[in-house]
Amino acid sequence: MSDFAKTEKQKEAINILAGPAKHVCLYGGSRAGKSAIIFYALVVRACKVKSRHAILRLNFNAVKRSLWMETAPKILSIAFPDLKVSLNKTDYIINFSNGSEIVFAGLDDGQRTEKLLGLEFSSIWYNEVSQLNYHSVQMVNTRLAEKNHLRKKIYYDANPS
Repeated sequence: MSDFAKTEKQKEAINILAGPAKHVCLYGGSRAGKSAIIFYALVVRACKVKSRHAILRLNFNAVKRSLWMETAPKILSIAFPDLKVSLNKTDYIINFSNGSEIVFAGLDDGQRTEKLLGLEFSSIWYNEVSQLNYHSVQMVNTRLAEKNHLRKKIYYDANPS
């Protein structure tokens, strides 16, 4: 792993994300680096032990456009230049050599949501959580149940309205 340059706020956020809290929300303006740091934390967790992690947003097209196509490749290349991963461009999953996965999905489609409910996760990240309804979040949270030694975590990020 490379040590990519982080702002003081991002260093503080990494400590909070890695801390004992199960639920962590990063709040701040757009382009503040919240997504980069949360994605970074998910990759670190995925590298520790075989595990599955979800990145969720209201609309699949939004998670695909902003996180799958921009944030993920940028952070992987800058912060983890030697990490071997494969990108499943059909199911939008990053596969790690240790068997870990990071799944990208939208909650805008009942079929996609049902697919998520058949999986168990060690981490769930709700990107732009203010756009999601409470019922969807509570339903997906029941899947935070993967059997491994990672502390189960739910990350949220939100921008001021």
